[in-house]
Amino acid sequence: MTAVSRIATIVFTALILSLPLNADDKKPAKDTKIFPYYKVDEKPTMIVSPRPIYPEFALEAGIEGQVMVKIVIDKIGNVESANIIKSITTFDAAALKAIKRWKFKPAVHEGRTVSVNMVIPIQFKLDMDESHPAYCP
Repeated sequence: MTAVSRIATIVFTALILSLPLNADDKKPAKDTKIFPYYKVDEKPTMIVSPRPIYPEFALEAGIEGQVMVKIVIDKIGNVESANIIKSITTFDAAALKAIKRWKFKPAVHEGRTVSVNMVIPIQFKLDMDESHPAYCP
């Protein structure tokens, strides 16, 4: 048996093993559509938004910056996923930790709640006023 035919046999076997045994094994797909923020009829509204904790070493060193995070808000208003799209390594972990605890009134499209994705800027600035929504003490 040549190397090519062995590889073909392995690929074919893996493909066969991945198929369901019968039609009952196949579960219906969940409604997993995620809408872009600008396409929903009612935007998600923030309910709970704990602020990120400013990293102590960044405070001491006077480091400031902004982290951009792409989030998916699910149909019940939880942050389903959060991914850094513009990183400042010093602040990434603090931003993600805070955002994952945020809660929203879910987005609505055509009369039903839907999942939505959006990008959130998290500003780490030393001289921000406490009234600023991105203030991080």
